Amino acid sequence: MTENKLLKSQQRCYLKVLSSLSVGLFALIVSGCSSSPTPKFYSLSTQTLTSSSSNLKVRMIEVLPVGLSDRLNRIPLVIQQENGQAKVLFDDRWTSTLSAELRDAVSARLQQTLGAVDRYNSGMTGGQAAYRIALDFSNFDFIEKSNQQRFMLMNATWTLRYDDPNRPLSIPKNAQTLPQRHQLSCRMSFYEEIPQKNKDLNTLVTVSQKAIDQLSISIASSVKHLENRNQPITGGVCS
Repeated sequence: MTENKLLKSQQRCYLKVLSSLSVGLFALIVSGCSSSPTPKFYSLSTQTLTSSSSNLKVRMIEVLPVGLSDRLNRIPLVIQQENGQAKVLFDDRWTSTLSAELRDAVSARLQQTLGAVDRYNSGMTGGQAAYRIALDFSNFDFIEKSNQQRFMLMNATWTLRYDDPNRPLSIPKNAQTLPQRHQLSCRMSFYEEIPQKNKDLNTLVTVSQKAIDQLSISIASSVKHLENRNQPITGGVCS
């Protein structure tokens, strides 16, 4: 009986130790989970409302999904470094993939600037003339130099095509004037250094919004140039 009591006592002791370890381990896991940082989300779309085009004419546009390399087309923000390394900031994220952010931001600005409707996501069918805009980004980078200086670099190209389903496919022999070109190929670059005192990500995102603003202004001016060759193209180069 004495031995049985001793064994039972030892078993109770072991159970208490295991129970204490389990509680301690659980508390450690919960503590680790609760200390994980909450992700921050950023968007290229701005909430500032500006006056839209006063032109009563409503244009139809179609902003296609943008071209963007796989190294950039992700949800976490990425800081490129001069030595070729990249820092992926998993706790600082775009609200969607970067390609979707770019397309949506450009579309929203063009609709406001041109007084236009983007038929790409509107559910509208064909049959109406529209400006089709195909964008490609070779750079949309946050870059950090070896001296910790950061800057934002954007290189973008776009093809603008006026699609009119009612336009005749051939030119009548008795036509008095030749039709204007219905397509432009354009490009523009943006570069801005970030002051050392403003290295936070909010400043980087604000500068990237500025880049999209300038790109959208340039695309809008190319649309107007396609309508009227006397209209200058702002910020970009087209041919």
